[in-house]
Amino acid sequence: SLGIHKRNLQLMVTRRCQLRCVYCPTDKRDEDLALEPALAALELLLQGDDDAYRLDFTGGEPLLRKDFVRELIVRSHQRARALGKRDRYYLVTNALELDEAFCRFLADYEVELEISMDGTELDHNKNKRPLARGDNPYRTLVKNIAHVHGLGMRYNAVLVFTPEGLPALGDNLEHVLGLGFRN
Repeated sequence: SLGIHKRNLQLMVTRRCQLRCVYCPTDKRDEDLALEPALAALELLLQGDDDAYRLDFTGGEPLLRKDFVRELIVRSHQRARALGKRDRYYLVTNALELDEAFCRFLADYEVELEISMDGTELDHNKNKRPLARGDNPYRTLVKNIAHVHGLGMRYNAVLVFTPEGLPALGDNLEHVLGLGFRN
């Protein structure tokens, strides 16, 4: 059983991102969360009476700061064990930096992923414009979710569509399901 968490801390790890999604409300700039305030917020979360909590990582793209995410998960897990609490983790990502080694780390801590996936290659890339010319966000995502599948990780798709994309919603949803997404 995953347990029920009543307390939750959401950390915007960075405002940086490799994409400029047409619908994203996050103000992209070179701004990162410092470790000390994140650890202080974690300590406040741990002071509660609840026996379980969840730590969420968002951005921008949190995997642009893998060392930061790793540090917080390891420290959080150590503190949770010392206090007899159940810890859970949730990470929102575009999956472009989701390499096999980091997936293994995330799987070890049972991190649940929320992966932004908008459908077919055409529609996904239409919405997700890479900063680096020549990058193909769709192909990179599909390559990287193979690691997620291989490790049996828990993950969800977030399929966003714009009003002009409504006619293709059914096809895009079927495509995402065909890639193995179930939630």
